[in-house]
Amino acid sequence: PLATTARDTIQWDKTRPAEERENRSFGMSREREREVLDAWHASQG
Repeated sequence: PLATTARDTIQWDKTRPAEERENRSFGMSREREREVLDAWHASQG
C-alpha cells in the first residue's frame, strides 16, 4: 500500500547521513529538461 511505502521511505531516509540528505537533488535541471523536450518535439516531426 502507498501509505506503507511512504512511511518506510521516510524512515529509511532518516537513517542516511545528514550530508546525503542535505545535498540530494530531485529530477533534472531546467536546462536538461529543455534539451530533452526539444529533442522529443523534434522527433515528433
